[in-house]
Amino acid sequence: MRLVTVLNQTWAVGLFWQVRSGGPASRAVMLQLAREQAREFSKEGYNCVVTRAQQYGLGQYKIAGARQPLRGACSLAAAIRPSMNAISAISEGSDAFVGLFCLGNTPEGEALWWVCAISRGFIAANGDEVFTSREEAELAATDRRKLFGKTTEIHCETLEETESYLAALLKPETRVEELFPSANKRRMKQFQIAALLALIGCVVGGIWGYGYLQEQAAAKQQAASAAANARYKRELKDSPERFFTMAWQHAPRPAVVGRQCLPAMLGQPFSLQGWTMAEMSCVSDTSGQILVVQREHTPGASYNLPPRSRLASAQKLTTNLPLPTLQKREPYPYAALPTKEEGAALLYQLTQNIRANLQTLTWENPEQVTQDDLTLVAPWQRGIFELTDIPSAVLPDVCNALDYSGLVIKAVVYNNKAWKIQGVSYVKTKP
Repeated sequence: MRLVTVLNQTWAVGLFWQVRSGGPASRAVMLQLAREQAREFSKEGYNCVVTRAQQYGLGQYKIAGARQPLRGACSLAAAIRPSMNAISAISEGSDAFVGLFCLGNTPEGEALWWVCAISRGFIAANGDEVFTSREEAELAATDRRKLFGKTTEIHCETLEETESYLAALLKPETRVEELFPSANKRRMKQFQIAALLALIGCVVGGIWGYGYLQEQAAAKQQAASAAANARYKRELKDSPERFFTMAWQHAPRPAVVGRQCLPAMLGQPFSLQGWTMAEMSCVSDTSGQILVVQREHTPGASYNLPPRSRLASAQKLTTNLPLPTLQKREPYPYAALPTKEEGAALLYQLTQNIRANLQTLTWENPEQVTQDDLTLVAPWQRGIFELTDIPSAVLPDVCNALDYSGLVIKAVVYNNKAWKIQGVSYVKTKP
C-alpha cells in the first residue's frame, strides 16, 4: 500500500479487496472478517484496513516509528464508488470500470501508475494496484478488462490528467485505519473512557442518586450485551464459511497446470545415463509444482548422478525438478461451486467422452469447527478422484475440460505407458 497526494488530499492505493458473502454487515463484523483474513495470510504483513458496507480492503504500510502516518488518508478506489453513475454514463450499458492513472512520481523519481477496476459497485480483489512500471500497469489493466463484460476504459497519462478526470468523481468517505491498534493506544482509550464514565457518574450520582442509575445502566448494558451476543451467533450460523479455508482459491486453474506440466513431462528422456523411465509425476502443493521422475537401473548405468537426483536404492533413482510458480486463480465465493450431483456428473461425462476410467471418486464429510460453543459446518465438501487410462492425445483437452469452478489438479502421473490425473472437486452443500 502507498499513500499519494491527489487534489491536495492524502489517499491510500494498493489495497487487497474482499467481498463479504451474505450481504452488507456492520463495521464491527467487517473489521472482524478483515482481521481473520490478515491472520490467515500473516506472511503478507497486513496492518491497515478500509471497511465498507460489504467489502474490506487490506494494506501493508510502515506504521512503527511514524508520526500519525495514516491520519486523514482515505481509500482512492472506494472514494470513486459514490459517483459510479457518472462513470457509467461515459459508456452506456457498461458493467465495469477499469482505469489506468498516473499518480506522479515516487520520492526516488519513479513514475507511479495506479490500476483501478470496479464492477457493479464492488472493487475487484486485484482492482486497486499500484506499479512503478507503465508496461506492468498496462498488462494488469488488460487482465482486469478480460474479467468483465462491457467495460468503460480510462487512461490518464499525467498527474494533471488524473486530477482533472477525478475532480468531479471523488468523495472521501472511507478512511484507512490500523488493523490491530497498539496496546498503548488501547490502554489510553480505555483510560479516557473510564475517566469520562467516572466523571459522569459523579455528576449524575450527586443529583439523581448514584446507586439507582448504576443499577439501571448495568441492566441496559446486560440487555445490550445479550442482544449483541445473539446477533453475533446468528451471523455465525448464517455465514460459517469465513471460518474455513477456501482451498480452491489458492490453487492454479487446471488448464494452467496442464500447460506447464505436460510439456515438462513430455520433454523428459526415456533413458538418462543408462537409467530408464519408470514413472513421473507433476505434483502440485501449497509451495508450488515439482516434477518427480523415477528411474530404474539397467546394466552399465552410470552412478555419476544427474543434477537434482538421489538414489532411493541401488536400483532406483529419483530426480526432483522444481517448476515455475503458477498464478492463483481469481477468487470467487463458494456459491459459485457446483452441487455434489453436478460435480459428479461433470466427471462422469468427461470420463465417458474420452473413454477413460474414473478409478475413484470419494466424497468426504464437510469440515467442522467449534466457535464460541457453536459447531459450525463448512457449506462445501470435497471429492477425491483419480482419472486413469487417459489417452495421451487428449491430455491437453482433459486439463481444459477440468477447468471449472472448484476443481483442483493435485498430480498428473505417467506410469507403465499410461496417464492419470489425481485431483479434488469442491462442491457446495447448500445454496
